[in-house]
Amino acid sequence: MAVNFHGLGTPHTAVAEDERPFWLPLERFEQILGRIARSPDPARFVVTFDDGNASDIMAADALARRG
Repeated sequence: MAVNFHGLGTPHTAVAEDERPFWLPLERFEQILGRIARSPDPARFVVTFDDGNASDIMAADALARRG
């Protein structure tokens, strides 16, 4: 199952208004990763990011901690 994220954290001022609802607080992202890790088969999940927003780097530490 693919879980796709658009943007993490607080959107900066250059982010278009219609994109802002698709940004997720980093804390919520961490919660989602925790739920995936606790699922019966976490290997069935693939975490992806679209558009290559600079905010995607915020996910690196959280993902690295989980291997």
